[in-house]
Amino acid sequence: MPKSNIFIRSTGTAAYHNKNQWFMKSNNSGKVIIPVLLLLASTITLFPALYAFPAADDFCCAWLARQHGFYLGIDFAQTNGRWIATLFQHANVVLVENIALYRIVPLVAFVLILSSVLLFFKTYKINIPGIRNIYFSWFVTLMIFGNMPNISEMLFWYSGSSTYLLAVVFTLFSWSFLHPSQSNGIFYFIGIPLLLMSASFNEISMFVAPLGAWFLNYKTNSRILYASISVFAATLSIALISGGNHSRMAFFKDSFSLRYAVTAFTAQTLRFAFIFLFSLPLVWLFIAGAISGKIAEKKKFFKRFLIPLIPSVIAIGLPIAATGILGQHRTINYAWTIFVILIIIQNKDILKQPVINFKKLFPLLLFALFISPVISAITEDMFRGKFAEFSRIMQENRIKDATGPDSSTKEFSRELIPASLENIYPVRGWNSKDNLCPDLYYGAIKK
Repeated sequence: MPKSNIFIRSTGTAAYHNKNQWFMKSNNSGKVIIPVLLLLASTITLFPALYAFPAADDFCCAWLARQHGFYLGIDFAQTNGRWIATLFQHANVVLVENIALYRIVPLVAFVLILSSVLLFFKTYKINIPGIRNIYFSWFVTLMIFGNMPNISEMLFWYSGSSTYLLAVVFTLFSWSFLHPSQSNGIFYFIGIPLLLMSASFNEISMFVAPLGAWFLNYKTNSRILYASISVFAATLSIALISGGNHSRMAFFKDSFSLRYAVTAFTAQTLRFAFIFLFSLPLVWLFIAGAISGKIAEKKKFFKRFLIPLIPSVIAIGLPIAATGILGQHRTINYAWTIFVILIIIQNKDILKQPVINFKKLFPLLLFALFISPVISAITEDMFRGKFAEFSRIMQENRIKDATGPDSSTKEFSRELIPASLENIYPVRGWNSKDNLCPDLYYGAIKK
């Protein structure tokens, strides 16, 4: 063989090996960088938990549990359809007196959400080729919290977390167990009770959990329709006959006002539809993928982008119809979380299309987490020292007789509360005149 050919072959082989070694190094770097970025984003997201304090309904639930035991709300609000959430809220008896334990709860809640998302994606075969399932599920969990309308009411406040965040966890677990692949096993029979419990956390999940179970599985499992209808009928019946729901609605003079409901519902639905669809880079990529190449089937746009908005329609419509007001952000938090899950499953084919290389874009999506509204706000409050100042005020003024500092003092302005922890605390000047829970709990008011 001529010497020149040997040189060409040898240098070509060397070049190949060098290129391959570079790829391996790059790939190994990615294996380190991705979890490091995810861990850093998680640390920032959970940082406010170190400064969380019981607030508002935490004290009412604790007071009611102490006064009335297991049934909790019989004297205060009679009964209501949120019987699973009520069970979990009994933990407030311990949590309001144990700040360290209260601050561990957000971490547990975060792990539960991540676990439910991971199982759901694994069951429904949702993934980015070349990216480990745990990393993608972790990223989605952070994306949910990083863009949440009000993370305080969902993650760092136990009363909100036990009613809405746990509803998401149970819903995703039930949908996973009810997947057709589990239809002949014991997991299917676990899924039905889980679905019933999912629908019993709040009025929004009462509709969304059974409806989602049917929608995700109706093509391959005919029995799911009967299960979904049965669960919905059972939970709706409990809600309709519950005296607590009737007494709550009596406080709202504009409840069931048709004219107001239509205008408010339309305005708020359009508002949140726009926010949901255009606030996430991942959704932008789905839209780009849907209008390009081989997957440009316009008839699928409804399924891809509008069906995931149905939970938000329910979360907006029910409170407006029943109370005449939009409702709390925690109901939108629930709808937002389900929206993210549904829009991913409705566009899972785009994740695997070569039109958009999600594997290469994944690091950019990770960096986008750090400029999301929630994570960037937490970072800003950290550098401004807001958390330390908030903690100082709470420690100095968390007085058991509920006679906190003078509300006229500028130092105790609500503006001092970090955005990620905004709530009603047992410090006079921050406590709402309509929320007497801390006063009841600490004994300032006898009832």
